[in-house]
Amino acid sequence: MNLEGEERPGHPYPAGRIVAIRSALALIGLLVALTLATATASAWRRPSAGESRAITAAALRSLHGKGWHAHPNRVSTVRARYRYASASVENRRSGVGGEMILRRTGSGWQRLFLGTDEFCSAGAPRAVLRDLGFGC
Repeated sequence: MNLEGEERPGHPYPAGRIVAIRSALALIGLLVALTLATATASAWRRPSAGESRAITAAALRSLHGKGWHAHPNRVSTVRARYRYASASVENRRSGVGGEMILRRTGSGWQRLFLGTDEFCSAGAPRAVLRDLGFGC
């Protein structure tokens, strides 16, 4: 039968069943493609315990005043030569907070950027900024 319900000589399956099978295969293909695209687009990882301590220490060292807390969020793995991380910082006394972007250098983690917006001006490669969760 075709879509109008007419017989289709020489075809073992009704037209409606063929359309359903093709639609299911297309959906499966789309889901696989989206899964692969998401996996390659998100290359960040959580910092190790040692990195977390070092990032926290560097973030707190770069801030003035008392009452600051830092929470390392992500380490970018977009490219091995780029060593960047992000951390959320907050002053619990004043309520002021923001996001910090740090870069690993030979002497340790260094603050590259601190703010609540304008992340694209941080001086890090755009791929790294996207990997850290900042849309540029």
